Amino acid sequence: MSLERLLELVSGVEEIEAWIADQLAVGASDPEDSILGSVARGMADGALAVQEGTIILHTLLSAGGESTRACSAARCGFLRSNQSCKRGFGSSRRFIPAFVEEALRLESPFRYLMRSVPSDTALAGVDIPAGATVLLFWGAANRDAAEYDHPDDVDLDRRVLRHHVAFGRGIHHCVGAPLARLEANVVLRVAVGAREQHHARSRAVTRWVDSLLIRRYEQLPVRLFAADR
Repeated sequence: MSLERLLELVSGVEEIEAWIADQLAVGASDPEDSILGSVARGMADGALAVQEGTIILHTLLSAGGESTRACSAARCGFLRSNQSCKRGFGSSRRFIPAFVEEALRLESPFRYLMRSVPSDTALAGVDIPAGATVLLFWGAANRDAAEYDHPDDVDLDRRVLRHHVAFGRGIHHCVGAPLARLEANVVLRVAVGAREQHHARSRAVTRWVDSLLIRRYEQLPVRLFAADR
């Protein structure tokens, strides 16, 4: 990606935040029982600063876009390559939530997050000086053989399915995680209910987005047929 294109995309953030500010103004004037209304009330009560409220809504907007798109596409990709999983769901689809968690673990929507180090420390025998920046790769943590049996496999019977860091952990846990999970479950229910999945075109190639940060498909050739077709 060129520097010009990068700057163009960054400038678009200002437009998004201006739109969010307008939505918050509307929500503040007539707060409804909704996410927007809750954030607006929190700002009016002083529980949230304006910047905090804007960041929360911006994060949720991202969860409904980038991370949910990556999350849902990855699940369909796993279904296509793991037809035994799809057959195992059965008509009840009761294993779909477990499948979503396993796919999140194996193909997290974002590859990493950066964290600053406030004081000298050590991790796994490696000295990390104060002021350093640490890059946390979720793929390495989520496939750690010390934490998971057969870590590269989809296992719908794992004892603690949410024992992964696809959405971070602790105070840095992604606020948009419930929304991403909900939308992924909805997409999977449609995909599992379809009669068949296969390449849309014989020459189509599965391709990942060339990005260090994002882990999602740029192209995933899949065709779904209605179950009664």
